[in-house]
Amino acid sequence: MTLSLLRSFDARLLIKSKGALAGLALLVVLALAPIFIDVERSYAFFYIYNILIYVALATSWNIVSGVTGQFSLGHNAFFGIGAYVTAIAWRDGLVGYLDIRAFLLSALFSATVAAGVGYPFLGRLRGFYFALGTLGLSEVLRLIAVNGGQYTGGAVGIQLPSRCYAGFLPYYYAALILVLAAVALAAAMLKVRIGLNWRAIRDDEVAAESIGIPTLNYKILAFVLSAVVPAMCGSLWAYYIFHVQPSSAFGITWGLYPVLMGIIGGIGTLLGPVIGAIVIGSIVQLTSMYIATLHPLISGILMIIAIVFLPQGIIGKVEKVRAARRR
Repeated sequence: MTLSLLRSFDARLLIKSKGALAGLALLVVLALAPIFIDVERSYAFFYIYNILIYVALATSWNIVSGVTGQFSLGHNAFFGIGAYVTAIAWRDGLVGYLDIRAFLLSALFSATVAAGVGYPFLGRLRGFYFALGTLGLSEVLRLIAVNGGQYTGGAVGIQLPSRCYAGFLPYYYAALILVLAAVALAAAMLKVRIGLNWRAIRDDEVAAESIGIPTLNYKILAFVLSAVVPAMCGSLWAYYIFHVQPSSAFGITWGLYPVLMGIIGGIGTLLGPVIGAIVIGSIVQLTSMYIATLHPLISGILMIIAIVFLPQGIIGKVEKVRAARRR
C-alpha cells in the first residue's frame, strides 16, 4: 500500500505547494512576532494590522470583480453595514466587546443585503452600470444612516464605550484571522467547480449561459461571498475606532482602495490582491503620515498609472516578462 502511494505521488504537487508553504511560514512569523516584540509600543504592528485589513478587503473584492468579472465599487457599503450592525448591537446590549457574535451577525446581515440587491443589480445591470449601481448602494446606505435618527445616531453617529479597550493585541490577531479566512475562502473557491464557472462567466457570459451554467445564480453567489469579509472588517473597525459615523463607515476609500489594490496587484489571481494591498497599503500609510492633504490626489494618480501602465497588474507583468525570457 505504501509503495502504491509513493508511485501515485506527483512531484508537481510539491512545486505547487511552495507558495502555500511560504504563506504558511509568513503566517507563523506574524502570529509569533508579538511574543518577542511589544505590540503596544511598536508602530510596525499597527502598520501590519492596516495591511492585513487591506489584504482582506482586496481579496474579497477580487472574488466578485476579478474572478467573476462583475466590477464592483460598493465594498464600502458592506464595510459600513458591518460597522453599524456591530455598533448598534453592542449599544443595545446584544453583543459584548470583540464578540464573535457581532462579526457573525455583521456577515449575515451584509450577505442578506448583497443577496437582496444582487438579483435586480446582477440580473439587469452589466459592466459600468453595475459598478455605478454598487456605488449608488453605498450612498443610499450612507443616507439611511444619516437620516436614521436616534437609531443610527444621525450624522454624528454612535459613540461606543472606549473604556473597554484591552490593548492592541486582540485587534492584531483578529485582523490576522480575517486575512486567513479571506485568502482561504478565495483559494477554496478557485479550486472547485464554482471557480471555473466564475471564470467562464468572466470570459464570456453568453457562452457560459449557453452551456448550461446558471450565470445569475453564480454571480449572486460571488457577490454575497465578497460581501462577508468587508462586513467583518467593518465590525473590527467599529471595535477599534469606538465611534461609527456615516461619513467614515461608508467612506469612499473603503470602496476605492480594494479596487486599486486589485488592479495593481493583478485581478483574477490569488496573489495579486495580496501584493497590491501591500504596495498600496504602504503608500497610503506613508502619505497619511507625511502628506495627508494629498491623500485623494495620490490615490487617483496611482489608479491612472495602474490602468495605463499595468493593465494586467504586477502579477501579469511578471508573467509577461517570464514568457518573453523563455522565448
